[in-house]
Amino acid sequence: VLSSNALMGLVLLVIILGMFIGIRNSLITALGIPVTFALTFLVLDLLGETINTNTLFGLVLVLGLIVDHGIVIIENSFRLQTLGMKRHDAAILGVNQVIWPIIAATGTTVAAFLPLMIIPGTIGKFLRVIPLTVTIALIVSTFEALFFLPSHYAEWGPREKQIRKLNESNRFNRFAQRYIRVLQHMYEKKFRYLLGALLITLGVFSLVGTLKQDLFSAEDYSYFTIEITTPLGSTLEQTNRIVKSYEDVLLDKVGNGEILSISSNIGGSGNSQTTTQARITVDLAEKDQGRERSIEAIIEELKKETYYISGSEQVLFTKAQTGPPTSADFSFRLSGDSYQPIINAATALSNTLASLENVTNVQSDFVPGNPVLRIEINQDQASRLGISVSMIAGHLRSRFDGITVGTFFLENEEIDIIVQFASKSADKFEDLEQILIPTDDLRLVPLSSVAVIRLDNSIGSIRRVEGKREITITADATGDVDQKAVNDTIRQVWDSELKNRFNGVDLTVGGEFADFSNLLIDILRVFILGIFLMYLILGAQFNSYSQPFLILLSVPFAFIGVVLYLLVSGTPLSTTVIYSAVALAGVAVNDAIVLICFINELRAEGKTVKEAVLQSAVTRIRPILLTSLTTIAGLLPTAIGIGGYSVVWSPMASTIMVGLVFSTLSALLIIPLLYGALYDRKPRSAA
Repeated sequence: VLSSNALMGLVLLVIILGMFIGIRNSLITALGIPVTFALTFLVLDLLGETINTNTLFGLVLVLGLIVDHGIVIIENSFRLQTLGMKRHDAAILGVNQVIWPIIAATGTTVAAFLPLMIIPGTIGKFLRVIPLTVTIALIVSTFEALFFLPSHYAEWGPREKQIRKLNESNRFNRFAQRYIRVLQHMYEKKFRYLLGALLITLGVFSLVGTLKQDLFSAEDYSYFTIEITTPLGSTLEQTNRIVKSYEDVLLDKVGNGEILSISSNIGGSGNSQTTTQARITVDLAEKDQGRERSIEAIIEELKKETYYISGSEQVLFTKAQTGPPTSADFSFRLSGDSYQPIINAATALSNTLASLENVTNVQSDFVPGNPVLRIEINQDQASRLGISVSMIAGHLRSRFDGITVGTFFLENEEIDIIVQFASKSADKFEDLEQILIPTDDLRLVPLSSVAVIRLDNSIGSIRRVEGKREITITADATGDVDQKAVNDTIRQVWDSELKNRFNGVDLTVGGEFADFSNLLIDILRVFILGIFLMYLILGAQFNSYSQPFLILLSVPFAFIGVVLYLLVSGTPLSTTVIYSAVALAGVAVNDAIVLICFINELRAEGKTVKEAVLQSAVTRIRPILLTSLTTIAGLLPTAIGIGGYSVVWSPMASTIMVGLVFSTLSALLIIPLLYGALYDRKPRSAA
């Protein structure tokens, strides 16, 4: 999916370049793509990374970015050539005029991406190769654009006849003239328009609380499993009968266009063999093979059709997903010093959780042991009858295991001769009490006369966290569930009812919602670090305290696009979306950097603020639109799924793409007004 979308993005990118700067210039610019990709693969291999979906998405993401610097240089050289400069001279001056804005743009983009590598946790490790890939590709492409591209343009760039032909046939100038008229009108009323932009920004950001949330939107594999647990003590035959009932329901659906096959495993495997565990794997057809319903819909129908099957203690329907392992939708940890109160509290809390609507797969990590028969001997009574503990133990052992009475040889192998009872008369609890024990005087007395027999449950495993015993209860959400509301309900029930019943037991709320909140804090820290690094780079570039703030204002305008995209498309606010939004911050400022750099140069030549703003805007509109359009073109196939839609990568691409649209609009319309509002009333030396 990603490779085909990347190829389509490359084709779109070259087409857009050809439309704006001519086929010759577009090919010169595109020469940097294979060079950048080859060197990026080489560096990744040296770092021990492999080519996988994450590295491929990093390359898809950076596809449009790696030609941005080339576009700025080619467009500037082309502009100088149209003003009458020789091609060789235009190539040299063209790169010299934009070298520092290009370096600053690369620095800010890397500053936004690189801190993403330090996000902790499983998801952070899963996604860390993306910023690494982007960083390497950006550094390589910047080097190629600054040192190799000018020589390519000087050698293969358009000649004077082609320049005149392109100017005559180019309709972009008319668009630029309309744009400058709009900007002039807005500039005269800049404070009114800026106030409107501020109100729109606040209004859109106030809707963030209404967005759906999802920790990690993962791709579904085309199969799911049914995990069946039968009561302790169940035999293999009993578990097999229950599995057979589920198979009967499933077999009727094999070949219906959705279910391809089923396979069952009873008793576990390896070291975890048990007669109470079974798993059924259901293979589904792919959607391009005619399957119309989602995995969730198929599972819900099967739950209803198998609801009548009895005999199992727990049944879990689980769909397989790609991506890093994530927590269950709901998770509640019960801890204390004594296990029995924790077990009782876990049972009560599980019942409460199971009673809530759209909550399913309620399970506990408590592993009970097998039932244990405890025989407590009344030694006084046994002594009076002349029976010792060793005599009782030996008789019971012989009763169940038999007695070795001799050996014989078979093919040079010694084999024990064991005598056992023909039928085990102690299969039932009541029969055990009637087992006859011989006394010293050769009388036979029932076991119940000298012992009390009790059936107890043992503990299969004891889990400790920070010195306390702990049981974790998990559950999944179905449908449109407010996870925070469910967590609040459980917390309220615990505080008002269960806490007093199970004294000494503490409740900790976890699950996907808690993980999402913690991860959000981690990403926010990374975002703040990235913004700080970007400010330092911009401050060094412009030698100003105020202009970096001005440029960074492109970021909230880009986030407006992200919020609107999530609202309109119904896409949940997931980790990958937030991750992309943080990365977007480094891309969103690039247009503003080039624009403000040109404004400062014109002011240094003696232009007024208004003249410098308007002239820079009309001069830089072509590279601003080109760099944005090429980045959008690189992401568009992945975003809309031309070569195949991905629930992981398509929202990430869409987040950056839509955010970039709004940051481009802000660079063309809002940033010039902000610059004018900041400097138009100051003396010219203030820059």
